[in-house]
Amino acid sequence: MADELLRAGKHEEASAIAQSLLAGPEIDALEEAERYRAVWITALSAAKRKDFLQAHELFVVLTDTGMADAAAWVRRADSAANLENWDDAMYALTVLAKNRTDNFGGRNYDDWLTRTVLNESAHDPALKLKRVKYMEALFDSGYTQQFGGQPSAIWRELAAAELELGDLEKARSVARRITSGRELVRIIVDKRFDALVAAEPSLRDVLGATTREKERLSAVVAANPRRLDVLALHLMPTLYELGEFKAILNTCNSVIQNVERSKKEPAYDDVDTHLAWIHEMRATALSALGKPEKGLKTRGKWLEAGEHAKSRTSLAINQASHLVRQGRPKEALQTIEGIDWSKGLTTYGRTQLQHVRLIAFLQLGQKEEADSVLAWFREHRLESPATAQSAFVQAGDLEAASEMLRMLIENPATRSEALVSVQGFMVPPGQRAGMTANEQIWVENYATLLAREEVRETIDRFGRRMAFPIYDIGN
Repeated sequence: MADELLRAGKHEEASAIAQSLLAGPEIDALEEAERYRAVWITALSAAKRKDFLQAHELFVVLTDTGMADAAAWVRRADSAANLENWDDAMYALTVLAKNRTDNFGGRNYDDWLTRTVLNESAHDPALKLKRVKYMEALFDSGYTQQFGGQPSAIWRELAAAELELGDLEKARSVARRITSGRELVRIIVDKRFDALVAAEPSLRDVLGATTREKERLSAVVAANPRRLDVLALHLMPTLYELGEFKAILNTCNSVIQNVERSKKEPAYDDVDTHLAWIHEMRATALSALGKPEKGLKTRGKWLEAGEHAKSRTSLAINQASHLVRQGRPKEALQTIEGIDWSKGLTTYGRTQLQHVRLIAFLQLGQKEEADSVLAWFREHRLESPATAQSAFVQAGDLEAASEMLRMLIENPATRSEALVSVQGFMVPPGQRAGMTANEQIWVENYATLLAREEVRETIDRFGRRMAFPIYDIGN
């Protein structure tokens, strides 16, 4: 009965029945497997109600019985993560990795949970060794991400840890699984990896790695013709890195036409969640090809239509960001006007929203409003350090920008990404054709920042500046 209620989504009723069995005299008559099932139903019901404290306590009980399957360990990790108990979340995931279970890995949720636990646990020095053990367990288990991709960022971090432990051979073994060209950039520019790069010269082949990843992802797209996620979130960003802007545009046009022609019987299974990103990539490609106005129109048209609105907030912020780059601050503020700060925005999303507001206020000469946003960034700068640094550069506060950049480079956890931000990448045709006045101000301020003596010394101490034969989609 409790099982049927749970499957029907009636979590309270299912939990009540299960708890009555556990608390009543009937418990002595239950088989061990039946008692396990009653606790499972109670724990799962608590999780569905978002009572993660009770859920976690019960999932710990279940995993301590010796009867727990992979699902129970995943639930333990998930409930621990919701409680921000990164130590226990990582313990549960490490058990899963060491058991090499086929029931974890290869799903978007698995990737999210793995990445979240590793990212958040990085802030606690006491968990450093446990993080290394977890990453080693992932490596030994042959862990791969959704669509069979290598978690290159994890392997880069593990390689750094092995180098710190003095195990160059283990670092070499780990590094051979890195398939992302951008992750190779992070390795090449960071002096911690110099011995590794010297031992593995193939790590310098950024363009080759990016090309091979394009070929792999193209095969994945061909094998999943009804999915837009692998196309919009994986293949197209890689095409951008290779400068294949026309291919992105043509593919986006084809997808949009397919959607329009097949409204009764959708051509794709994830239109509601990922069609927005097809429009976003179309706009991005148009801008790269020197047609920013057309890019604004394609994104704006999608926003006005209001269809498939699950990603509406992200695209509205992106649209506003491109509007301020074109010197249209009033339109930018109008675009983000309806966004509810308290609903549906991640921490990163809030920083992006504030970044757009700051630039718009600066362009409108609204000093009081701009100063208020800058004060917010100083208080919340660690929520998205790269965005805060950009905000300081935009506002001409190069002292704060210098302090931020040096802090990021000096911190081993953020060093590689900070060093990537000062590298030279290929410039899309649209940018080569000329920058807007607002883009020119940002470029000049950034050049001045990098020329500061204390910034140059910090970069030289920990890394180097180079030029790479790929395009940077985040620029």
